[in-house]
Amino acid sequence: METAQERDEPILALFDKALPALPISISMGTMFFFGTRWIITPLMKEIALRKSIL
Repeated sequence: METAQERDEPILALFDKALPALPISISMGTMFFFGTRWIITPLMKEIALRKSIL
């Protein structure tokens, strides 16, 4: 008898319940937003002040 993995079925067929995609994507988006705001923005301001070219 074949398993769900051998038939290339989605993960839902393996666990019989939906995985929480929305909280994961919201967390990743929030981390990216604040990471960009706290790291990239000051870097770009400093580069603009010094008129540097990367």
